[in-house]
Amino acid sequence: LSRGSRECLIKANWLKEIIKGWYMVLNPTENYQNSTIWYASFWDFFRLYLEDRFEKDYCLSAESSLDLHLNQTTIPKQLIVITTRGGSGKCLNLLFNSSVLIYNDSKGIPKEKTEIKNIQTMSLAYALCKTAPIFFEKKSIDAEIALRSIKHSFEFTKIILDYDMKIPASRIIGAYKYHLKNNKMAEAITNELE
Repeated sequence: LSRGSRECLIKANWLKEIIKGWYMVLNPTENYQNSTIWYASFWDFFRLYLEDRFEKDYCLSAESSLDLHLNQTTIPKQLIVITTRGGSGKCLNLLFNSSVLIYNDSKGIPKEKTEIKNIQTMSLAYALCKTAPIFFEKKSIDAEIALRSIKHSFEFTKIILDYDMKIPASRIIGAYKYHLKNNKMAEAITNELE
């Protein structure tokens, strides 16, 4: 769009700027302050934005990856993205008090990436190992659903051994043994790590 056309469309409430150079199409007959359109297009916007900026050289953080793995319907207030290039570490403010933090950490991106909604995420097992312990306390139901979604112990043991994740291993084993009462999975992981 030419600058003049873009400015006219914004003034007429046909377009709303998300961040510089990126716009959302609106219906000017509706209340454009309504967040529904933004939330409905949130993941589509990020799919296009991240692919345009980084191609596939990025990955959502553990917590953000878990949101997609668990098919959360609530849009996160802040999306955290790890990249191998061009991440400034600055927080970009978006519409309706949402934001994205993109930071550069080439060692923080695992080989075990999974695409969900065409967005690069950590695998479920890797995300569970990498997420902060507070996730298991504050989002215990989400943690339980995620842990029950892992069908084979080797999904964890491969990651634990490849990345030397001894502390997360204890947390995962404890969650299966004491919270989920799944001694079989806890013992399988323990035995495979010996």
